Amino acid sequence: MPLRFACLLLLCLAASCSDDVTELVVVVASDLAVPAEIDAITVKIEAPSGAIRQTSVPLFGSGSITLPATLALYPTTNVLGPVRIEGVATVGGSEVVTRTIRTSFVPGQRRMVVLWLSRGCVGVTCSGADETCVGGGCEPIDVPSESLPPWTGVLPALGDGGVEGGMDGGPTDGGRDAGPLVEAICSDGADNDTDGTSDCADSDCNGRLCSARGVCVGGICVEPMETNCANGADDDGDALSDCNDSDCTGRACGSSGVCVGGSCSACSVTHEDALTGDCGNGADDDCDSMTDCADGDCDGEQCSAGAAYCLGGLCYCTGGERNETGEHCRDRRDNDCDGASDCSDPDCVGSPYC
Repeated sequence: MPLRFACLLLLCLAASCSDDVTELVVVVASDLAVPAEIDAITVKIEAPSGAIRQTSVPLFGSGSITLPATLALYPTTNVLGPVRIEGVATVGGSEVVTRTIRTSFVPGQRRMVVLWLSRGCVGVTCSGADETCVGGGCEPIDVPSESLPPWTGVLPALGDGGVEGGMDGGPTDGGRDAGPLVEAICSDGADNDTDGTSDCADSDCNGRLCSARGVCVGGICVEPMETNCANGADDDGDALSDCNDSDCTGRACGSSGVCVGGSCSACSVTHEDALTGDCGNGADDDCDSMTDCADGDCDGEQCSAGAAYCLGGLCYCTGGERNETGEHCRDRRDNDCDGASDCSDPDCVGSPYC
């Protein structure tokens, strides 16, 4: 009889998903960056009867999950083993790393099996069908069920090979296959690996999901944006594409269009100039992906009220002044074209002349 699946690869406490006590809780985790190094996980289960079930889930974009994830398995007959569990991490549909464990249920107990998809096993191929990569080397896939740690309903800190007590799904071997602990979850506000940093502030999370679509980059959670507003694709996985995505507002959507109000509107001009107020309106009027003074068309053109003109990509007042400072706080001129001069300009607060 095939195994019965429960809470399939959902971020939940598997112990809360059923009242059954004979259970294997499979924890799928990895130290590979999402989505740069892996973007999907496939788990295949072979029951004692030989029946096979498998599922694939994305780690990025629509319908994605966040690692570590749990999978609860229950026996449907009195035959408790062997159960073969295989996890495969992929990117762009290509296999990156695989981990396989063969074990059995323990009658009346919940036991934990960790499929740690390790960076150290990338590119490692084991010669035998009954071998799998663990910590960069090949070992037998068979793990005695009595060596599996109990499932308590709480995800422990995870690392390359696991933690003391057979966290890797196998017996403790004196730390030979143990490695550094890593931040298990990058969006829970907790310091999972007790190194003094949490979530994106922990370098372990670099390149990993920190929200439904955000990725940790440089210590912060960066939400993806639409990268192209005219390709008909949902570039950032938020179910919106091109001008329908607010990311594209004011951006070019074709050779002669700009996104306005959710649709692609024709560009109003072929180049930006001061005659139509294009050099200070905050829009890319000629659809060349440059706005106001950043557009070379505006060099020397007026960019705001008063005597302000574009110079070197910035909006300057006549004479190149950008604020009231020093002697300019007593020359009776509005040097920065903000409508205020000398001590009436906030820039001069604290000046000895005011």
